[in-house]
Amino acid sequence: MTTMRKSTAAAILCFLGGCVSTSAIRSPNANLAQYRTFAFYEPPEAHPRQLAFERSPAGQVVRNQIANNLTAKGMTETSTNPDVLVAYHSKLQQKTQVTDWGYGGFYWGMGPVSIDQYTQGTLFIDLIDPKTKEVVWRGTASAVVDHP
Repeated sequence: MTTMRKSTAAAILCFLGGCVSTSAIRSPNANLAQYRTFAFYEPPEAHPRQLAFERSPAGQVVRNQIANNLTAKGMTETSTNPDVLVAYHSKLQQKTQVTDWGYGGFYWGMGPVSIDQYTQGTLFIDLIDPKTKEVVWRGTASAVVDHP
């Protein structure tokens, strides 16, 4: 697991907890070592749900953990002319899982079927080069979460 991926996983574990599925992808032409300073991306018009997440305790934990992990990697948070911008957002999605437990014994017929509904939360973290305006790295993590 790469260093950046471990940092992201740590931030995400604080938010999601439990069994977490993570992934990360780097732009093929990106040299992540060139980035020494960072700032959090402030969109011109943020969606109300995104603002609510960022202001929530969970959103603050995610933001602080991202900053702590990047700082631990030798990067410095700055408000002027950062080398890379950090953007993050979350998504909640209702899911349904259907499990067919097979045949119900020695007789011909269907066995029990269980239907479970749950909420899957996904956290997206993007590193954006402000000069090219391209995403140079994206990390995601998904897990089953409780209803908010």
